[in-house]
Amino acid sequence: MSSLPAGGWIIRLNRVDLITLSSVPLTLLALFFTLRQELLTALALLFLAMTADALDGLLARRWGLTREFGRYLDGFMDVLIYLVSPALILLQWGFDGVYAVALVTMIAAGCIRLSVFNQTGNIEDASKGSARPAYLGMPVFWSLLIIAPLVLLEHWLGATAFIKALLALVLLWFRCRCCAPGRSLNSPHWRRCCGLPSAVSRCCASLRWQLRAHRLPCIRC
Repeated sequence: MSSLPAGGWIIRLNRVDLITLSSVPLTLLALFFTLRQELLTALALLFLAMTADALDGLLARRWGLTREFGRYLDGFMDVLIYLVSPALILLQWGFDGVYAVALVTMIAAGCIRLSVFNQTGNIEDASKGSARPAYLGMPVFWSLLIIAPLVLLEHWLGATAFIKALLALVLLWFRCRCCAPGRSLNSPHWRRCCGLPSAVSRCCASLRWQLRAHRLPCIRC
């Protein structure tokens, strides 16, 4: 049985934990703007929280502050940033009814993937003669990278029904990938996957340029 820590607190937070916890006010602000139907502002705040989520692990390794508690705390933040908040944004966007099935499967698969990660952490892919970091399942931060470009595309171009159907299919694919076996981060598979958000962004930029070239009205975000 563990004894009560000195000082009366259940755990002593370090500076990396504070960086991780900075996602809490950012996510709460994102939820506030979501309820006010300011979805682009909410997405921007979630990307700021995503930046803090990326920095905490890097700084923990650099400063020698890695520990099991940090991994569990990061997992709870991931649920807020990449599962609960994007789901609420999509519900406010009108992604309800039959589309809600895709949201339920996204959250469930993401929670399963995070639970496995909390137990095992990253794994090593020893293929091709060298050990490289690999994920078990698709990381949950991809939910935000998938949702944001499609919401922006609908904001600029309309075609709501088509984009919602496309998003539902992509989220179902995301659900399958979350629970799929891990792959090396340096493998051709992950390089192709990492090109998906940038490809969508390039497509949006190209469409917007064509609208301007033909002097058609274009909504600024």
